[in-house]
Amino acid sequence: MGGPLRKRSIHLCALCVLCGCLSVAAQQTQPPPKPSFQAGVEVTSLDVTVVDDRGKPFANLTPDDFVVRIDGAQRRVVSAEWIPLSAPEPAAAAPPPPDGYSTNDSATGGRLIILAVDQPNIRFGGAMAIVKAANGFIDRLAPSDRVAVAGFGIGAPSTTFTPDRERVKRAIARMVGQRQAGRSVDVGHSIALVEAQMIDKGDRSTLESVQVRECQTAGNSPGAQEMCRGQVEIEAHMLAQDANRDADQTIQTLRDLFAGLRLIDAPKTLILISEGFVMSDEAMIIDLGRMAAEARTSLYALKLDNQLFEIADARAPINPFGDRVARSEGLELLAGAARGTLFTVTGTGAPLFERIESELSGYYLLGVESDPKDKDGRPHGIRVDVPKRGAIIRSRRQTLNTPADTRAARAARSPRTAIGAALASPLVASALPLRVASFALQGPESGKVQLLIHADVGTDYSASKVVSVGYVITDRDGRLVDNRAADMRLLPVMTGVPSALQYTAGASLPPGEYTLKLAAVEGDRVGTFMWNSQEHMEAYFAVPAMGAVVHPLNIRLAVEQIGYIANHAEDRVVIVDASLLPVFAKVVPLLKTVEHIVVTGDGTLDTTIPVHDYQRLLAGSPDTYPWPDVDERQAAAMCSVSTGDAPVGVSTRPSRSRQSVGIPAG
Repeated sequence: MGGPLRKRSIHLCALCVLCGCLSVAAQQTQPPPKPSFQAGVEVTSLDVTVVDDRGKPFANLTPDDFVVRIDGAQRRVVSAEWIPLSAPEPAAAAPPPPDGYSTNDSATGGRLIILAVDQPNIRFGGAMAIVKAANGFIDRLAPSDRVAVAGFGIGAPSTTFTPDRERVKRAIARMVGQRQAGRSVDVGHSIALVEAQMIDKGDRSTLESVQVRECQTAGNSPGAQEMCRGQVEIEAHMLAQDANRDADQTIQTLRDLFAGLRLIDAPKTLILISEGFVMSDEAMIIDLGRMAAEARTSLYALKLDNQLFEIADARAPINPFGDRVARSEGLELLAGAARGTLFTVTGTGAPLFERIESELSGYYLLGVESDPKDKDGRPHGIRVDVPKRGAIIRSRRQTLNTPADTRAARAARSPRTAIGAALASPLVASALPLRVASFALQGPESGKVQLLIHADVGTDYSASKVVSVGYVITDRDGRLVDNRAADMRLLPVMTGVPSALQYTAGASLPPGEYTLKLAAVEGDRVGTFMWNSQEHMEAYFAVPAMGAVVHPLNIRLAVEQIGYIANHAEDRVVIVDASLLPVFAKVVPLLKTVEHIVVTGDGTLDTTIPVHDYQRLLAGSPDTYPWPDVDERQAAAMCSVSTGDAPVGVSTRPSRSRQSVGIPAG
């Protein structure tokens, strides 16, 4: 190729690096007006569960099966994708790794499940009846599932997400309830909780009625009556305040829990076991639903039946039904706001755990046509219906108004931050095969052991490659004792022979029991939506030369197919010919992984995805580029072929330099 084309190819590499960078160039001068195209339909995502009365999910639903109303107005459902959460059984067991190695070869996604026990709102011994059912639920989970225990209350045991089922069972068995059967102020009066709440809110009529009832036997003297009436008022206030205090403690614990779960980028299910709590602040409970949505967490509330304790109470309950309703309101509102439901447990609760197990098999991710007012920062009510007989819908009650924030966060995700997310996640990722071994050696430091860490990264590299690698080492109590993350060039076992990249590191630790978790990230894909042109040719050479994979998108396919192909390939950048913007604008709302769009020619897009001008990127790039040493057998491009159903991606390895032979210079 001639000089000018070579220089433009070098410039283009700076453009392609957008797929791995944190931000784009700083402020530039205003460009001349260009044609602007509205990006089809902006879509708001909603996660919805649809089950029958036994908890079995409805299969094969389409967008036409859903009726979605936001603020009472019906919205068009653009897409409905089934997201499975339960991993299918493998057809054949993966071969075991060599002795001393751990591997992610057979790892599946798995589910994240939190069992939370609300001890401040469970009377002593109240949780013992369902321990056996909870243990059976834990035993039936798939090996890839991870379970955590969150104990509420002072000194309550908790665990991180773990595959260790016995550890989870031991933690649950230790939680028997912390709520005291008595009252902080108890002079023997029978006051219903609902009465105490009304009195605490200033209802004088209810106070007078309770005082008359409870002071009938206090004596006829004015002094005795006055003392009794004062005692009733104090006892009612304290009863209400005790219930509010327990509710506030539970709400604050849930807020802390959701804040922590938000750091784990995966769907999660929280099973909250409680005898219920009063709705001391409705706005705070609704806000918990927002936090649950941001943490991608659905909530199932199991309310323990406390009638046994009421029967054992020496005092006859004044309004047992009203008190049970009062303690259910907070749980019911919370579960509904967090895309879940409330179940009342009678007996062992085994059928309810089986139902939850069935519902956890997956959910539908809906793409709903957006409205400009959705971005006004205010919550908007959601109602989802499926007009099928027996269909039960679990959806969130309000929109989040955060698609732009989510897109920006994903766009800023570099390989290094991806490493951090992988190390923080309790699940094992398997997109890039890893084999890890550690060896303990006697080191020069007294009282410490030298830990040698070795990892095989991938399987088919013939030359060196830059990879982001990191690890964390924790002790048996989960405390971090050592960590490291870096971008480094790794070598294969033998240059020229396809094999795994070799990573070696070391740490100096006191003797003890530790857990090592290692993660590696490599590779990016750049899509093109272009005619045969010089810019397309530049991208075709420059992208593979920088170590990424070029992915030409077929401009003649249907919009839905183009969106599916780009998402399946996980394209992070797409270069678009300006003349094709009217078509590509319809594809944009379907894109889930694209973080930057580059337009060649005059035109732009009205979308939340950052859009860049091709020529401006070239003008602002350096004249040289640090070309990596890319082996010619490394994946260079991928395309999609049709098998009669969804398109299938195929990667190609031959070097682009071979295909350039015979191209005249100039």
